Amino acid sequence: MKESAYIQWDSSYSIGNRIIDRQHQVIIDCINELYAIFIADKDSASLQPICQRLKQYTKAHFVFEERMLSACQYPDLEQHKKIHEQMRLQTDAYLRCGEIDDHEAARKIFKFLKSWWLNHILGEDMAYAAYLHQAENLNQPLALQQK
Repeated sequence: MKESAYIQWDSSYSIGNRIIDRQHQVIIDCINELYAIFIADKDSASLQPICQRLKQYTKAHFVFEERMLSACQYPDLEQHKKIHEQMRLQTDAYLRCGEIDDHEAARKIFKFLKSWWLNHILGEDMAYAAYLHQAENLNQPLALQQK
């Protein structure tokens, strides 16, 4: 990612699972792409495909992550699912591209996305990392990693 990226990926964001880490990087890349197009003053039609991709990829990531957490018997899975659902609803509400045309609203949207994702990765996601590692170390088949 370029130095001018809105969110710089940092190794401290790694939960130690290459697939989930890569998914987090893709989400951050989508946010950075959306931000770059916004800064370049493109019209809302340019933003629409990236808004849709971010929403769709976020949903797919949440489904994948929840399946992984279920496979490793993460005890706080239900709470994690609720957090994901709240984020999905907030993201859907925020990423109405008409709102991104408004510079003040856009600043709030980008601040929200950056804050939520980084806090979620460093907080809730780090909390389950040990469960994934334990399952991997016990050679429990997390078959979903292959999908």
